[in-house]
Amino acid sequence: MIQLARPYLAKTKGEIVNVSSIGGQPKGTPRWIYYAMAKGALDQLTRGLAVELISEGIRVNSISPGTTETNFCITAGMPEGSKEKLTEMSESSPDILPIRKVAQPEEMASIIAFLADRRRSRYIIGQTIVADGGALLVLAANASSSSGIGAGTALLFASEGAKVTITGRKIKELESTKRSIIDACGKEENINVIVADITDPSGREEIITSTARKFGGIDILVNNAGGLVSDENGSNGIDAGLDILRQTMELNTYAAVHMVQLARPYLAKAKGEIINVSSIAGQPRG
Repeated sequence: MIQLARPYLAKTKGEIVNVSSIGGQPKGTPRWIYYAMAKGALDQLTRGLAVELISEGIRVNSISPGTTETNFCITAGMPEGSKEKLTEMSESSPDILPIRKVAQPEEMASIIAFLADRRRSRYIIGQTIVADGGALLVLAANASSSSGIGAGTALLFASEGAKVTITGRKIKELESTKRSIIDACGKEENINVIVADITDPSGREEIITSTARKFGGIDILVNNAGGLVSDENGSNGIDAGLDILRQTMELNTYAAVHMVQLARPYLAKAKGEIINVSSIAGQPRG
């Protein structure tokens, strides 16, 4: 996605924000090794690209959300009720989640908006903002993806007057997000809806080219796609096959790299922003 968006981002001197995960932080995550590897790689991508792209006027940062109210458990193929159990466990013990409250997508969206606003965060370059409610401080093994955060971010950006592209594989969910934006604050002509698979290179190209064509450029790139890929036994660990590793890296890391490459020219022109949404799963803990 970055590869596809790069020309537009370079043109507008734009921003890239990668949504990672606390799973990518330097700690052990034995159950989700491939997922943590992918998110750790995304954080390193953020740092490396920040140095390379700032000469084109493109800022690159990321956030690593902790446990957030999303559909992560469902998309990861976890047993029914896992989401509710995780929420109950997290909110019932300060030894797991000190704040004792699972984050809402809007809270992550506000951090993304901050990183994408050069007036407020001009001197933040190549950083991963950990937003985990204190989970890493107690070495808790919580992890989450960006499901739900993307919609919240689009809604917040639109409320600030931004033109937004929303994308995903399910048209019903996209239409619901579009309607929420319109009802809350947005104009329909300022919303670009693209049904695409972020793990498919052609899908990433369509996202960037369609956005640049509709809006004339790209100022901010938020790499928000991510998630846990499990095998038929529900494993994302070292006992899972390499195909699971490839799928995990494609979704959580390769897609973001490609998006930056594509958006870079547009972001450089706009002196834009890149925000990668990672995960606390990539943080340095077990």
